[in-house]
Amino acid sequence: MNLASVLANFWKWQYCSRREYCSRVLFIGTVHTPRVND
Repeated sequence: MNLASVLANFWKWQYCSRREYCSRVLFIGTVHTPRVND
């Protein structure tokens, strides 16, 4: 486990405390991540 993973998990916990934020973060992450190759 590297520092980036820890920070990412901590960030997710902060925002996933509310479902609306969690779904937004997951949606944005899923939509934008594959777009890097485009």
